[in-house]
Amino acid sequence: MRGYLYLGCFFCLAAGVEIGRYAGTLAVVSVLCLVVVAAASLALAFRNYAKVFALTATFFIVGAVLMYASAASIRNGVLPRMAAKNAAVKIEGRIVSASMATGEGSAFFVEVAVFRSGGVEYKTRERFLLRIDSPASEKLFFPGAQVQAEGSLRVPKTDRDWLFNHGAACVMNVGARRLKAIEGSADLVSRSIRCARAWMSKSCRRIYSPKVAGFIEGVALSKLDGLDSAVLDDLRSCGLGHIVAVSGLHVGSAVMLALALLMALGVGRRKRYFVACIVALFVLAVSNFRPSALRASIMAGACFGGIMVGREYDSLVGLDLAGIFILCANPRAVFDPGFQFSFAAALGIVLALGMRRKKGQTGGVRMFLAVSAGAQLGIVPLMLLNGEAVPVTAVAANLLAVPLVGFLLVAGWGSAVVTSLNLALGKVIAAPVSLVARFILAVASTLSKIPRSGLVGGTVSTIALVVYLIALIGFIKGAREGGSIFRPAVATITSVILMLVPCVPVVGFQTSNRMTVLDVGEGDAILVQDSTGMAVLVDGGPDGEKLIDKLQARGVRKLDAIVLSHPHSDHISGLLSVMRMMPVGHLIDPGLPADSADYRELLRLARDKRVTRSCAVEGQVVEVSRLTELDIMYAPDREPVAQQDLNDSSVVVMVRLAGMRALMTGDIGSKEQAALISFHPDLSCDVLKISHHGAREAALPELYAACRPAVATISVGRDNKFAHPSRRCLELLADRRITVARTDRDGDVEISVDNGNIGVVTSRR
Repeated sequence: MRGYLYLGCFFCLAAGVEIGRYAGTLAVVSVLCLVVVAAASLALAFRNYAKVFALTATFFIVGAVLMYASAASIRNGVLPRMAAKNAAVKIEGRIVSASMATGEGSAFFVEVAVFRSGGVEYKTRERFLLRIDSPASEKLFFPGAQVQAEGSLRVPKTDRDWLFNHGAACVMNVGARRLKAIEGSADLVSRSIRCARAWMSKSCRRIYSPKVAGFIEGVALSKLDGLDSAVLDDLRSCGLGHIVAVSGLHVGSAVMLALALLMALGVGRRKRYFVACIVALFVLAVSNFRPSALRASIMAGACFGGIMVGREYDSLVGLDLAGIFILCANPRAVFDPGFQFSFAAALGIVLALGMRRKKGQTGGVRMFLAVSAGAQLGIVPLMLLNGEAVPVTAVAANLLAVPLVGFLLVAGWGSAVVTSLNLALGKVIAAPVSLVARFILAVASTLSKIPRSGLVGGTVSTIALVVYLIALIGFIKGAREGGSIFRPAVATITSVILMLVPCVPVVGFQTSNRMTVLDVGEGDAILVQDSTGMAVLVDGGPDGEKLIDKLQARGVRKLDAIVLSHPHSDHISGLLSVMRMMPVGHLIDPGLPADSADYRELLRLARDKRVTRSCAVEGQVVEVSRLTELDIMYAPDREPVAQQDLNDSSVVVMVRLAGMRALMTGDIGSKEQAALISFHPDLSCDVLKISHHGAREAALPELYAACRPAVATISVGRDNKFAHPSRRCLELLADRRITVARTDRDGDVEISVDNGNIGVVTSRR
């Protein structure tokens, strides 16, 4: 019962943080008064529980006050005031986050020590986001390093919530020449962590192949910049993304291996637990103090401390105390997805195994299935609330891969140590480690081919999700009550089969190099695929559920790139579902001010999922694979654009697919078409995507003359209220004897290319 009391206190603390974050001063005061009155009333009515009501109300008030004070200090600090004046400043401060890639540059958060503006010196502890136009050197710019920067602070129009959740309100964009690292100024701990991470990365790259080295760096260091993006997509698609984000799993695995080794050596109990705590702190440090690893380290410390003083350890109490400690130290952590998912997974495991089990029913496989199922049940609500899809292969993937993580973690460190002493011996030790790593990667690659289920992927997807949740509950009951795990295993297989059903039609397609104009109604969505397995989506139409069904029907499980022509709902809405449910490697968008809710949400999803983002620039060439290139032919200016003018701000891209050229024109009007022709007199292509669903302004004769396409496609809804496509557009195409394929009449339009030959196949209604 004590654990549930602490759990209630933790949730009240988190609820108070939410109130302090989003409510105004008057609202916060009003809510706190109501909470005090309600707690007092309940205490008088139920005197036996008076302490419970008083304690939970106190935690709620503490959370609200802490968050309100933190929010006020961020919003009303001296840096936002300087940003409002657009004043030039010179700042000295300490880097407090790992470097983040931002297209061609990088960014990190800096905690200011002192800054100067207008001849006046200020001292503060506020944070801001520092962006530089080139990749940051890990040797110079790492957490704990001191830097100097010159530039102008500004409060961005977008990403304010994300900045706030990291303790900042301002951004400074600087060139590499205006940023200087103060060498030798970092503290000993920061330098030691940086050196340890760099040393291990260097050792891994000496003895492992690039693919395996990047994977081991992810497992051992939570370092993803060397990890192949396709590998990361595979891991996330099958529910194994947590093994390359140092978390409670890594802390627990390292601690258990250390305890087992020390016990085998005959080391005493107190010394064993002390060394185990040191190991947990080491894992925490090399992970750059990730919230999930911090939570696990606190739980491990509480566990060992309790045992050494003779107290029985309650895992639920330990989890709650870890959460309370983290939120009291940093209330903004409640908005960190890493903290949310880590706590939810741990809570699911604790609750799944918390009840009394029958004797003889705690076998290894049975218990492991229950642990994996509990973690999945804990995070599924968060995934659904975020609009994400749920991998139905997660239990199987974790059963095959997670038991090997501890070995991979410790062996990876060990091989790095040995390599620094003797390279030949290091390569010998690396052989079995590499074999284990390749096995996990093979598991991820195989299981990631199965689509994920969710509430926005159609009826079959929803049914598969329900069946999968029933299976998870069955695995937990099997461990706690001694029941059979055969039925939940069958349910899991059934959910997998259900998700494979929509993929069957892919067998009937003719060639691997193809462009499919998807019938998504009155909107644009064009899928490009080639024989290397590459997939690119240009726009997403208005209906995410319909789009997901069509992508899955074509065997698409991840997208190498997404191109957004412009942020109108008939082009962007479907991309939100895709971004939530599928791994995406690269987002190319017009870079316009994010004035619409859908556009802001798309950029937030891309940032949260660490999708590389590029703002389209004319002349930019993106090589997606050896067979596919995206050439940006026209891109809008970065100035604010009225909503009604967004069509004219469309990105125009020439897709080069296995020798075929297809021009995607978004919704540009006649004026922009004329500008496009003036910039590029030769727009010759095999396929032309007609602008704006075949509207009257889409029909500029000069564009057809410059393109000379063999095929024109029109994405248009059946019986639409706009009377698209226009008679003028169709007449101009007919006069030039251009083959026309329309989604309202022909359904999905597949254009294939094979040895220079182009064929058109439609699913004619």
